[in-house]
Amino acid sequence: MAPAGLPQAVYAAMTLVLIFGIKDLVIVNRRPAYELLVFLLSFAGFLLLFSHFAAWSLPLSFLALAFGVLLWFWLVRTVPGGQGTSRMPTAIAALILFEVGAIIFLLPLSFFSQAALLFFGSALLFEFAVDSESLTMKRCFAWSGVYAAIAFFLIFLAPWKI
Repeated sequence: MAPAGLPQAVYAAMTLVLIFGIKDLVIVNRRPAYELLVFLLSFAGFLLLFSHFAAWSLPLSFLALAFGVLLWFWLVRTVPGGQGTSRMPTAIAALILFEVGAIIFLLPLSFFSQAALLFFGSALLFEFAVDSESLTMKRCFAWSGVYAAIAFFLIFLAPWKI
């Protein structure tokens, strides 16, 4: 059986390899590596956020959520090759992510289900904020439908903490 710290050590090693590979230009195709780094950091941040604050928590939880969304905004703004002709600015995507996170704080779900809901929303908004030239209305509708289906399954199949 693996020690309790092994998954955290593997995660930290992957994150550091990505950071140093992107910074030192070891990774040639930097955009997919940077997107993976943003996704790894945002999922870990959302897990940390929802594990420390319970549903219907103190107002301090919303300040922590605002700080997390601000970090997400900063990471998305610095994507290599992004933000060229964006139809949906990154600030609006961050505001929508904050609103979705505030709603998720009010759901009586486990912290992992809450983090997964916010992570899927952040991945969808990342796609909208960064890769806008390949977005069509049909694709936006399809992505929104997929998020709604995942949210439906997570909300109604996850155990509620009432």
